[in-house]
Amino acid sequence: MAKKSTKRTHVSPGVYYKETELQYATKSLGITTLGLAGETIKGPAFQPISISNWREFQTYFGGTNTEKYRGSQYPKYELPYIAQEYLKQSKQLEVVRTLGFSGVNAGPAWAITATKHNCVDGYEYVKVENSDYNLPNDGSEGLRNASLNQWEMYEKNGEFYVYNQPKPYAEEDSTITYPKTLNVINSIVINNKGIIYKGDENNDLYLEKLCEPLKTNGINNIFNNGYTQAFYVEFPSDTNDNERFSIVFEYYTNEGIKKGIVCHDGKIDIKDNVACYCAPVETLLSEELRTQLQYTEGNFTVYKYNTISKYDRPSEPTTVCVEDVNAPQNNVVIAILRSRGEHRNAVANGVDECGNITYSYDGIEYYTQDIKLVPSKTMTLGDSCDPGYNTLTGDFNIDAVNYGKFNIIVNSSKGYNNFQKEYAVSLNPYDKNYITKVLGTDPEVGDSDIYVEELYDVALEQLIYTGDINAINSEVVKYPYVAIVPEHAPVDDLLTIEPTNLKKHHIGKRYLYSYSESLQKQIKVKTSNDKGATWSEDKIGVVGHIYTVMSQTDATTGKKEYFYGEYRDEKGGILTGINKFTELLTYYNYNRDVVNNDYVLRNCVKVGIDNAYYIYTDLEGIRDVRPITLDFNNYKEEYRYASTPWIVSELKGSGDNVNLHKLFRFHTISDGSNANTEVKISIENIDPEMEVFDVVIRSFYDSDVNPGVLERFGRCSLKPGESNYLGLKIGDLEGTYVSQSAYVTVEINEDDITAMSIPCGFLGYPVRNYKGFGVYEMKQGSLSTDIKQPYIKFNTTIDEDVKIKKQYFGMSDLIGLDEDILSYKGVEAYNDDPEFLSPSFHLDARILNGAPTGVENGVYYVEEGNNKQVVSVDGVTGYNWVTVSRSQITDAGIEPRIGGDDVMENTIYEDKNARKFTVCFYGGWDGWDYYRTSRSNSDEYRQNKYRGFIDKNSGQGSMFSTLKNPELYGFSSDTKLITSDYYAYLAAVRQLDNPKTVSINLFATPGIDYVNQNALVQDILDIIEEDRGDALYVVTTPDKPFGAGDSKMEMYSPEEAVFNLEDSGIDSNYACTYYPWEQYYDSANNQYIYLPVTCDVVRNMAYTDNVAYPWYASAGWNRGDISGVSPKRKLKLAEQDILYEGRINFVNSFAKEGDKIWGDKNLQIHDGIMNRISKRRLLIRLKTLLSTACVSLLFDPNDPTMADSFKSSVKAVLDPIKNTRGITDYRIEVDDSAEARDRLELPAKIFIKPTQMLEYIDIELVVTPQGVQFS
Repeated sequence: MAKKSTKRTHVSPGVYYKETELQYATKSLGITTLGLAGETIKGPAFQPISISNWREFQTYFGGTNTEKYRGSQYPKYELPYIAQEYLKQSKQLEVVRTLGFSGVNAGPAWAITATKHNCVDGYEYVKVENSDYNLPNDGSEGLRNASLNQWEMYEKNGEFYVYNQPKPYAEEDSTITYPKTLNVINSIVINNKGIIYKGDENNDLYLEKLCEPLKTNGINNIFNNGYTQAFYVEFPSDTNDNERFSIVFEYYTNEGIKKGIVCHDGKIDIKDNVACYCAPVETLLSEELRTQLQYTEGNFTVYKYNTISKYDRPSEPTTVCVEDVNAPQNNVVIAILRSRGEHRNAVANGVDECGNITYSYDGIEYYTQDIKLVPSKTMTLGDSCDPGYNTLTGDFNIDAVNYGKFNIIVNSSKGYNNFQKEYAVSLNPYDKNYITKVLGTDPEVGDSDIYVEELYDVALEQLIYTGDINAINSEVVKYPYVAIVPEHAPVDDLLTIEPTNLKKHHIGKRYLYSYSESLQKQIKVKTSNDKGATWSEDKIGVVGHIYTVMSQTDATTGKKEYFYGEYRDEKGGILTGINKFTELLTYYNYNRDVVNNDYVLRNCVKVGIDNAYYIYTDLEGIRDVRPITLDFNNYKEEYRYASTPWIVSELKGSGDNVNLHKLFRFHTISDGSNANTEVKISIENIDPEMEVFDVVIRSFYDSDVNPGVLERFGRCSLKPGESNYLGLKIGDLEGTYVSQSAYVTVEINEDDITAMSIPCGFLGYPVRNYKGFGVYEMKQGSLSTDIKQPYIKFNTTIDEDVKIKKQYFGMSDLIGLDEDILSYKGVEAYNDDPEFLSPSFHLDARILNGAPTGVENGVYYVEEGNNKQVVSVDGVTGYNWVTVSRSQITDAGIEPRIGGDDVMENTIYEDKNARKFTVCFYGGWDGWDYYRTSRSNSDEYRQNKYRGFIDKNSGQGSMFSTLKNPELYGFSSDTKLITSDYYAYLAAVRQLDNPKTVSINLFATPGIDYVNQNALVQDILDIIEEDRGDALYVVTTPDKPFGAGDSKMEMYSPEEAVFNLEDSGIDSNYACTYYPWEQYYDSANNQYIYLPVTCDVVRNMAYTDNVAYPWYASAGWNRGDISGVSPKRKLKLAEQDILYEGRINFVNSFAKEGDKIWGDKNLQIHDGIMNRISKRRLLIRLKTLLSTACVSLLFDPNDPTMADSFKSSVKAVLDPIKNTRGITDYRIEVDDSAEARDRLELPAKIFIKPTQMLEYIDIELVVTPQGVQFS
């Protein structure tokens, strides 16, 4: 072919085509091969998977599902239905699964926790609901004992309680009233000289002394020694004296709590029950009012109550339950609740300087603002004397019969409506109002305003039975929504390298200056006041500033020197502007940086090596940059596969200094959330002497007694080069070894230690660090430091009633497992820090169990009795270990030990059947934004059309960010894309854009149509036409508007369908489409579903290729069958004419024969030879055959004989097609001139005459008289 006619852009040798219609156009294949890109229930994402049958499809991608998108009401999983039908006629299918790039702002969360109460005879308290009714919150607990004229309270975690049985202050007063709103009327200040003042000490008008200077026991010794427990006002017992009061404090002595009084004479009286008073001004107190003091940072703020009420101790003690703060599982998380919500396209957020309303685009409205738990109430019928109903109020106590019942009150907001809802729930799995039944577990499915993201009901049951917990905490812990959108581009690391050690490859890298890693090491930097023309002498850097590695030539030595540089203004101050400005973190302030910024944190930077966001704040009293390690909102990352924890080695080192080594871990081939619960791994038959073991891939939901073995890899070794090497037998993550498993790959830590080790345990599962630092109101960040991570229990004992072959250590159904421990936990959870892990497991009981009890020089240890043990994993300490129980001793009295035969002698591991454990996968994540009611793949989510906020420096936005490494998904590396679903879908199609690596001749994109995703369809058509040129694209015509139901009344009419196609601007003979949708019966789910007829169209094309040829139309009576029940709309003849004239093929219904595909038109507007599907498929087939025939001629001598060889090869292709009615004639022209040979080319033209298909039969019936004779 001539270079000028092929528009060849490739420089590599090959066979290149151009089609020309004499009216003219098309491109490549043979036996039908379909390419599908779209959503499936499970499976690997963004890689073409070849499928040959329906069972294989189910193994990789799951089955059918009738779920719809909430917003569009279009089916979410159309792809499996297409695959199921198509595979009835073909064994060649290429599937690319789509998953999300954007992740989601998960929003506010509430943790429900459980605790342990110790109950004794005493006095019961009720909570004071009014938050203004406070005593000083100094972190202490205990009774505030006072005289008749004092409030008696119990304080816990800042909440205050009074006695359950109130007593009026005045005997004749029977009114019982809780304190109402408190009003600040004065401030009392105690200065460092012990003078008590009224008013502000810094104000000239404060000078009214309320008490003289303290003469003994300096005031600082009392208020600053850390022993003070409480401050309050005490009144004289004589109720007629209402103008005197004492400032009372409680403090510890060796004898217990004592009460001290600041007396009017300035002395501090530490004797009990001594009354001495300070006399305030008349306005401070009156006969009707009482005051109480709140102590805050050295100041007493005086409040007054609007009403008087007293609560006194009941006459008889009752059973009092007090939290056991030392219980090991106190405040353990048992559930995480989330708000449901949805995206809003635009929300008014203010007014500009011209008075115009401004908008924020693409935000999320979370339905729930806050929740609280209240005891449940039940109605019981009275007896015969009292036949009415009685209301019984429950409590939060739990036991082996009742795991917990309570009501959840939800404060909701939708649009401009605020309201309250109440849900009665139970934690008993068999109750009708079990919490997951009421609230649901899927943010996209359910009507309640909250849902259960995580539930640890197995752990709840286990802890109840062991007696570790016996109550649900009535207070939930709220983790508010804060989105993180840094205003700075990411930095590579903290600044730790001395400038003398910088090299050329460091140039351009950015580093964050810290106190601990930079300032304390006195690392120096340079600054420039003229944007880099000259640089200062070396100076100490500034904490929170970002420095870039630069270079300059030393004028003296002529050598290059590398340094950390920063731009400043002409006076050395902070340089602002667009280019070359000073980059720094300012000191973090919650109100300024979060609350006043619509709960979007910008004052931060991402440190790449940690994959963590850093802010500049207090760290143990020192200002330093600090990573955010607790963030319930940040689920903003792309899809993930699931992984096992690292499998670790047998014990190495000494008994008090144990060394373990990371050996390998497994990753699922399947991506997404469902990968967490698809399979699990058992390591069996561990042989320390031979250094081999078995790897068994099991079904996740099987049992130890009856394991569902999917794959087994026996006698695996960790020695590279051996025939049984683990990577060789299974296939590794990097692709160095070909995958041999249908379910997993393995990542091996290849080194000499690994090669000589055996697997004996695994590290813990990533969970949230509830004690970590979050961007919340308080400086410390963590909302409640005593919250404990969810409990996980391993199987550590042998059940004597079960054969040893039928039980496994580690994860086991014999013990039970909460699946939510494996679910995705957000970006911050996956950093390999031991603090973020659940307990780790090991077969060897010589490891001391439990979390570290101490630390020396940064090394954590566990102390048990007189034994102190350090356990490190590749040098890292701080892990919490659980081992096979020491109780599993043998008659020889030796605990479980694993190692060589001499180590295992007289232990349970002499029996090889005991040397095994099971580990599960975690962390798989779909990456979708589930608060969207439909995918963000419509036109407005293209990079150049998106109106939401994305920071230009960091590339991160509130909802979407700049797509990192676009070349990994088939895009150009210099293309700027965002993480919207538009590019996720386009990336899936891109995996099929190379005809040399993936051979297809049919293509479909389930879930995409030219009305709602027009730009995406146009981009896909460009790929089909320009990149591939060898496939027919079956495009979806929506038969109803976005969000409409499935009734005929809500459909697009045929006229509207044609108008929609015209408005799309599509003009291509590489695409075809059909109307209306058909109803299908899904026998696997026993449901009906309306779908486009794409599934029947592609099946019929495969059938046509099987029984006839691609140039035969896949439509009509013989090759147009439909497997559905009925079309959504039965078309009239006039409607059929409208559709076909408008280039839309249709479903034709017949009374006896059923529904048929009718029509052979593609989407070419011009009414020429190539506007039929059969002609496009003819050329696709023809080019594939010609390529196969001619490619063998490449690299042979290009002499006159070559032209004859070429013609012979072409004739061998065209003659059979002519004989089977594909073409009526052809002619071949070859340019074998010397000029063409000099260009190393063989230009040729092939003229063909396609055979037209019969579409119209015109029959004229002529009625003649009886006397006419036919000849």
